[in-house]
Amino acid sequence: MLTVLSAFLLVASGTAGDQKLESSTELVKKIQNSQTFFEQFDVAQKLVRLRDTIILKQLEPYLGDMDRHVRGNAAFVFASLGDDRGFDAICSILQDRSSPRPEGQGMPGGQLVG
Repeated sequence: MLTVLSAFLLVASGTAGDQKLESSTELVKKIQNSQTFFEQFDVAQKLVRLRDTIILKQLEPYLGDMDRHVRGNAAFVFASLGDDRGFDAICSILQDRSSPRPEGQGMPGGQLVG
């Protein structure tokens, strides 16, 4: 009985590892196919919860994306997983005053109304 239980736990733990990898792979695909930055951020939060640093290689190109929201979402994942490139990208976004801002993304150096 103990041997059967041990074998079951071994198989279950191996399967859980495979599911984690599949889940992170699926989430990376979702982040790549997201149409809006807030959908992408929801997926980014799920990626962070998995704590799977293997996906950073696949997300690396997004750190240089023209859209600052895409860069910010990628930076969030990197920084949350302890990779300094995420913090560096966030600092760069905060200092960027010249990148084009599509309508609805605010104006660089804009004033707060209130």
